[in-house]
Amino acid sequence: MKNPLRKQGQIWGLRIFWLVVLALLFLLGTYTALFQWFEHRLYDEAVRLLPEAEPSDAVVVVAIDEAAEQRYGSWPWSRARLAEVVGRLREARAVGFLPALDQPETPLALEAVREEIAEGREALRARRDELRAAGTTRAQALQRVDNGLEQLETASYWLGKVDTDRQLAAAIRAHGRVVLAAEYTSSGADNARRAALPALRAEPRAEWYLSGPAQVLSRAPDALGPVSLREPIARYAEQARAIGAQPAWEDGVRVRALPLAIPQGEGIVPSLVLSLAAVAADVPADDLIALGGYGLRLGYRDIPTGARYAFHPLPPVSRGDVSPVAVYSAVELLEGRVPTAGLRDKTVLVGPTAPGAAPLLRGPAGTELSPVLWTAHGVASLLDGRAVTQPPWFHAVQRALILLFAVFLLALPARVFGGTSALLVVILIGVILLNAALLSLILARYWLPLGIPMLFLVTGYGALVIRHRIVDAIARSRDDAFEARRLLGVNLHAQGQLDRAFDEFRKCRVDADILYHLYQLGQDYERRRKFTRALEVYEYMAQAEAGYRDIGERIRRLKAVPDGNTAKFLAPETGIESTLVLDDSAIEKPMLGRYRLEAQIGRGAMGVVYLGIDPKIGRKVAIKTLNLTQEFEGTELEEVKWRFYREAEASGRLDHRNIVTVYDVGEEHDLAYIAMDFVQGHSLDENVREGTLLPVGEVLDIGIQVAEALDYAHKQQVIHRDIKPANMLYEPDKHMVKLTDFGIARLTDNSKTRTGTLLGTPAYMAPEQITSQDVDGRADLYSLGVTLFQLLAGQLPFTSDSMANLVFKITSEKAPDLRSIRPELGADLARVIAKALHKEPDKRYQSGANMAVALRRVREQA
Repeated sequence: MKNPLRKQGQIWGLRIFWLVVLALLFLLGTYTALFQWFEHRLYDEAVRLLPEAEPSDAVVVVAIDEAAEQRYGSWPWSRARLAEVVGRLREARAVGFLPALDQPETPLALEAVREEIAEGREALRARRDELRAAGTTRAQALQRVDNGLEQLETASYWLGKVDTDRQLAAAIRAHGRVVLAAEYTSSGADNARRAALPALRAEPRAEWYLSGPAQVLSRAPDALGPVSLREPIARYAEQARAIGAQPAWEDGVRVRALPLAIPQGEGIVPSLVLSLAAVAADVPADDLIALGGYGLRLGYRDIPTGARYAFHPLPPVSRGDVSPVAVYSAVELLEGRVPTAGLRDKTVLVGPTAPGAAPLLRGPAGTELSPVLWTAHGVASLLDGRAVTQPPWFHAVQRALILLFAVFLLALPARVFGGTSALLVVILIGVILLNAALLSLILARYWLPLGIPMLFLVTGYGALVIRHRIVDAIARSRDDAFEARRLLGVNLHAQGQLDRAFDEFRKCRVDADILYHLYQLGQDYERRRKFTRALEVYEYMAQAEAGYRDIGERIRRLKAVPDGNTAKFLAPETGIESTLVLDDSAIEKPMLGRYRLEAQIGRGAMGVVYLGIDPKIGRKVAIKTLNLTQEFEGTELEEVKWRFYREAEASGRLDHRNIVTVYDVGEEHDLAYIAMDFVQGHSLDENVREGTLLPVGEVLDIGIQVAEALDYAHKQQVIHRDIKPANMLYEPDKHMVKLTDFGIARLTDNSKTRTGTLLGTPAYMAPEQITSQDVDGRADLYSLGVTLFQLLAGQLPFTSDSMANLVFKITSEKAPDLRSIRPELGADLARVIAKALHKEPDKRYQSGANMAVALRRVREQA
């Protein structure tokens, strides 16, 4: 058969498809910050070629450095010290304050004390006026009032010394040109913007890239989303000249740009860099304007930043100890050693630089600076206009170039991919793009978006070359692959991996051999009750040969199965979904492991229980199953699997006539299963209510058998921990009871026993078990006592509407006398039950054998 991949039309179609997919991948990727990493890395390397920005003489930093911390204590400092710093900067043109002032330092109760002093002062003054009016006869009283006023004045004075927030607010107000920082972090939702940080005035900008389809192409990938602002407290905000948003930098963060504004609520608010530059340049707040997706206007100057409002200053000086701006230690400032000319008419930023007090931020050229120095460098660059411009149409051109290069690659004839001519063209274009980007950056300080388009061109060409060679290889080997896939499908079928086998068969050419394998596969799907998959196989066969054997009849019959799916039903009492065994003679009964499932006979705590037959020896077994894929998820699945296999492990080591025997355990078809004794009886929870109670003699026989079974289990280092009527299977005809459900049993010699989880049924738990203490076999004997009490009295010894109350009763209240409910029962029996229900384990029966002896003695006396 002729390979269709050799047809030129299909080859051309596949080439378009894969190139379109690659172009879409790149286009969508440009809308993510992760994909733009390549462009950013190219910028980081190219910006090293730019001349470093010379240190600015218009901006100064007052640093809380190591010397300042050694002299005045570690950072953060008290507000009184900061007020002193602000007071020393009265000659500065503008002051930017980086420390976060979003929390008060003065205790809130201090304001109440101040109000009380004011009220006392007013009261004493009124009293003084009264005394003066009374004349000299009240001179002593007048003296006491004057003394009281003097004391209140003294208290008010020292209160002002303690109120450091008031001192700093007064210093900010006195200076008049202080700009405070409002730190922000990314958040899941917008937080309310307070009046302290007003939004910028917005003006639309008519640009080609801000309307129509170009607007979608211009969208920035890493635009800042909703943020959470930590604004200064009202006492500071009311006195500050302006407030600007500042990122809450983390150590080691790479900084390429500084934000000039951020979105907040429905508006745009200025950053600390922009606000400080505006105050320094005497630009009113109304002249700070957001220009849509173009950028910002600072007075009469338009700053193109794009929708991200990102400002890219030139790389700061990185030569030795040279700083991008003048730096004075706070020690020098506070000790008066800073020359007046060093601060007059300068823009001053105050912030920490000491190691440990401030993070270090990495610049594009490898420079590491603290946030206050980066901010100072950004303010200086903004005032001086020293920056790299990322044009607002950056991303629109980037994506347009990807589309242009996609068209270019499509236009190349297929034959060139086997030679070197197209490779030379691609290399030439790449060299031109790289040089254009470098020249634009160095000469015009323009950052052009050429990195990702160049990467797409190289990747697209390489992908087309590889595809061209792969197509030829596939065309030569396809026929051989058919046979290899058929053999693989046969092997997978033999291993029971039916889905994978079907996948392999569908990749083969459909002939008589494949139809035979598909027919066998469909029958195996039927046996496993995967009727939807079986129907899919038969319908796939019918497309090739509708009359093959009896597939028409099988399709009709499978479509009649409820839901047409893996026959399922939902148990209303448990909500557990499980495989249903059908009585359709035309559909073979399913197999689970080596067992043939005959019928559903019940439900356990974690799955469905089936009656099964071991066809090799004809033995009937009860098969408890756990659906691993549909019932539970995550930690819950881990927990129930642990309990399920713990039951097999615990029961598997036990061989006793009154304990259900486990024959096999396995996992198949996403079902874990345990094959065990098939007991033709019922659980004793059917005999715990009045009207269903068993005769006293039978209950005593049951108690003896269970006590002996527990004695045996405890000697095998197995503690059941969930003894209750529901876990006892009783065969009335044989007067035989068997313990089951060791799902939460504790193996006392197994270090894998889990802790921290309350396992069991609370109403039957011993006090030490319900309070999560270590338990031994005596806890099982307590639970047996509760069970016998319920089987005899028709009620539990302790009941409550709440778990907390039930725990209290079990741990604190004495169990009721059995004879208070059934007076006709003997005192000896009541004493046996009371001893089993004793709160203290040492005062209960110490072994199942002891309890069995006591019960047998009562039985013989009955």
